Amino acid sequence: MEELVSESSVPSDVKAYFEYNFDEYIDAYHLHYSQLKRLKINILIAVILLFLGLALCVFLGYSFLKSIPIYASVILVAVLLSEYFFAPTKNFNHDPRLKKEHTLVFSDEKILFTVNNMTVAIKWKQYQKYIENQDFYLLYYAPETFLIIPKRALTPEGSEQLRAILISKFGAQRC
Repeated sequence: MEELVSESSVPSDVKAYFEYNFDEYIDAYHLHYSQLKRLKINILIAVILLFLGLALCVFLGYSFLKSIPIYASVILVAVLLSEYFFAPTKNFNHDPRLKKEHTLVFSDEKILFTVNNMTVAIKWKQYQKYIENQDFYLLYYAPETFLIIPKRALTPEGSEQLRAILISKFGAQRC
């Protein structure tokens, strides 16, 4: 005997339509940076270098060689600040695709990604993990490369469906 399945019990594809705006793009990158272990390690290194240089100068007297850890700390902090504040701004301002309409269709098998009237089907196995906050899903396909999915582009039901798909593919989010 054939079993009938109602349409409401079959999960439908989740669709998202959006254009990125500058502020949310920056916020998404800040979410990404806040999750990086490398960032935390680099901050720790900068603090250790700073204290080492200060200790050398205070206890052994100032000299250029003894202050090198201080200069290294300042340079490291400058690089980190540049990466955090300037790189996302430069990326957004120089990539015209980010200002175009994006269409994403999520199914259990793949993601259909459309920008500039070009559609690409991407299988879930291309992705490694996701992170989520109240505004975004970040879907990673490399450690530093990710797709930003603004939650504003989804209905509340679509957001729940997408979360269920992501959990089924990657497990519960770990931050």
